[in-house]
Amino acid sequence: MQLVPSNGTASAFRQLDVLESVGETGLFEGLPKVDAWRRALAARTSVREAVPENFADLYLSRLRGNDAQILKRAA
Repeated sequence: MQLVPSNGTASAFRQLDVLESVGETGLFEGLPKVDAWRRALAARTSVREAVPENFADLYLSRLRGNDAQILKRAA
């Protein structure tokens, strides 16, 4: 078993979760352990409380404001 720091990982997973809400990325297909870890981190109170409740809206607004290619691909 390997231990991996989760402080930055939770943030990355959170951003990927928002992108998944716009369009399926398929990043976790075939990676059930990573997907389970992502979901376990997201369920932690400390992770949920680390950002404002409207994080998804703020993040998507920032991406749109920067004309992010990832959103164009998801559309």
